[in-house]
Amino acid sequence: MQLFIAHAFSIQGFIKGCQPVLAIDSCHLRGPYKGALLSAIAYDVDDGMFPLALGVASSENYEDWYWFLEKLKGVLDGKEVVIISDRHQGILRSVFELFGIGNHAYCYRHVKENFSSFLNKQNIRGKKGKEDALLLLDSIAYARLEINYNEAFEKLVLFNDNLGKWVAENNPEHWAMSKFLKKRWDKMTSNIPESFNAWLRDEHHQTIYTLLLMHMDKLVAMLDTHMRGTQKWKRVVGLKTEEKLMSNIMSFNHYQHTICRKFVRMGVCKIAPATYFLLSNPLMSDVLQEDPAKDALSHSLLIREQFIALDAMA
Repeated sequence: MQLFIAHAFSIQGFIKGCQPVLAIDSCHLRGPYKGALLSAIAYDVDDGMFPLALGVASSENYEDWYWFLEKLKGVLDGKEVVIISDRHQGILRSVFELFGIGNHAYCYRHVKENFSSFLNKQNIRGKKGKEDALLLLDSIAYARLEINYNEAFEKLVLFNDNLGKWVAENNPEHWAMSKFLKKRWDKMTSNIPESFNAWLRDEHHQTIYTLLLMHMDKLVAMLDTHMRGTQKWKRVVGLKTEEKLMSNIMSFNHYQHTICRKFVRMGVCKIAPATYFLLSNPLMSDVLQEDPAKDALSHSLLIREQFIALDAMA
């Protein structure tokens, strides 16, 4: 038995208003039908949970994931998306075949758990040593520029060469921010579909028919609450987005004081003119001096894209 559900309002809402990122996951059904519930969850305009599609299948194998993702692709109206997952074998193969390997981002939390398991097998003494190794992995994963990734990676290699080899052999291009070629909008984990599974925990024990009715009621109520919440916004973006934008702006201030010194220390002289251009760009001044609500999202993206272009020149 297979059943795919994507409501028209969810499809339209995703295509018109959500970031092109979908996190997918599955969980077991515990009612009369003992199958699996597959889900694809997006982020709304303020990073809230936006359920797009769910499917009922007999298992979580490759055939079922391929069926679900093929149906999902069919409702996207040609929209390119990045898929975030926990690297289940059935997901790896089906995402590659339907969306392309470059559009598959790995959940960093799961990567970190695997790294931690490998770390426990190394001859690293003390809790502090293991904590330091995990912090170095965080620096590698969240580095926005290639230069920062390389610095963090070199530190990890010096800390323990085997850990550096583990990172190199475990596809950092799918989970390290600076290595991933597509835009993942800072979405690093598949936590949100796991939140969706918890949100429907009681419904997992119901019949399929009852589960779908209860899901519809909860979904409509949740979307209505989110819509009403936008009326409380003081700016053109939501509170979570505003906090992230301000954090990015502060990070830009940090880069403004450090990036030139890093490039000079590396002997990359040709960067100086580009760095000056970036830091003197009027749009950057707007970000730092004017109301962040004014084209805030565009400015934040511009910061990141210009730094990526700057790094490419190196």
